Amino acid sequence: MRVCLVTGVFPPQRCGIGDYTEHLASSLAKLGADVHIMTSHHQVGDYHPTLKLHRIVHKWNAVGTGRLLRAVQAVRPHVVHLQFPSVAFSHVPTLSALPGLLRACNHNVVLTLHEYSIAHRLSRVRQLLMAAASNRVITTNHRDHTRIARKLFWKAGCIYCINIASNIEVYPIEPDARAALRRTIGATVDSSVICFFGNTHPGKGLDDLVEAFGIVNQNMPETRLLIIGTFSLANTLYNCMLRRKIAEANLRDKIHVTGYVERKRASQFLLASDICVLPFRDGLSVRRGSFLAAVRHGLPVITTSPQSPLPHNIIDGENVVFVSPGNTPQLAQTMQMLAQSPDIRRTIAHNLLELDRQFSWPDIARRTVQVYEGL
Repeated sequence: MRVCLVTGVFPPQRCGIGDYTEHLASSLAKLGADVHIMTSHHQVGDYHPTLKLHRIVHKWNAVGTGRLLRAVQAVRPHVVHLQFPSVAFSHVPTLSALPGLLRACNHNVVLTLHEYSIAHRLSRVRQLLMAAASNRVITTNHRDHTRIARKLFWKAGCIYCINIASNIEVYPIEPDARAALRRTIGATVDSSVICFFGNTHPGKGLDDLVEAFGIVNQNMPETRLLIIGTFSLANTLYNCMLRRKIAEANLRDKIHVTGYVERKRASQFLLASDICVLPFRDGLSVRRGSFLAAVRHGLPVITTSPQSPLPHNIIDGENVVFVSPGNTPQLAQTMQMLAQSPDIRRTIAHNLLELDRQFSWPDIARRTVQVYEGL
């Protein structure tokens, strides 16, 4: 089976959906698919060690769309699988017509929508138009699946839910190297390292975490907060507020921000931590790659109660700990409890092994192929 994956961004450019596409493509190739990737032009060229990479689109406008259509026609795939959205797509209106244009060229089209529920209203309308024009639609969480199936009720049977998996694989680290890495952020053997994974964004609740960490640090001054990510330039005002809050609480020497790090280094920082805290304002969803990365690394997670149903095997107090969104005192109390309870952390870490098996790239690729085969 020849598959053409279309994505606005692909590694080494930074984009979670680009990382998702690379993992999916590699897993499909292991199942025997002939995978071609159509993406934006980038100065690194077209080489990829295992995939056929076509960096052909300089700009995602009408000209770029025409260039893409010609490239897809030359490949003659059995299915064209679009990934939406992307930081490269911006608000280009011609993309709304892409599924219809591909089908007019006699291509089978599958569309994966990664962020339907959190998109603004106009973007959701555009995504529905694209979904209506596609042969099949894949969502990455049950909330999106339910909403889209309700809107497009006449094709509900063609809409599937396939969860994502962690984009960060585990890179084992020796105990001495782990201890040395912890020392770089001022943590001793007896310190608790609490981490946050991801870039700064108001919806991720990092300001709540900083405030809660200040409370914890008053009682446990050896505790350190490790922010594995970077202060995004797209959220300058929010970042200024975070820096001011950190300075006012005298936490500059207690909070370490790694900046952007490669996957291997991110994995090592996760393994060097004791607890991961992800206080999402809109609650936990299995589309959150940062949560799945923590699960993959066996790291106990404190996060916020979901607003929509989760898989039945995500259980509060067993393999995750929930707090209410925006409840800083509760978050601080839970962080301190878990920091002081190594036995509870070990129990949660053990339970995470079974949960992680439900979010694997081989399983995602197998289920995706089943969607392709139904065309």
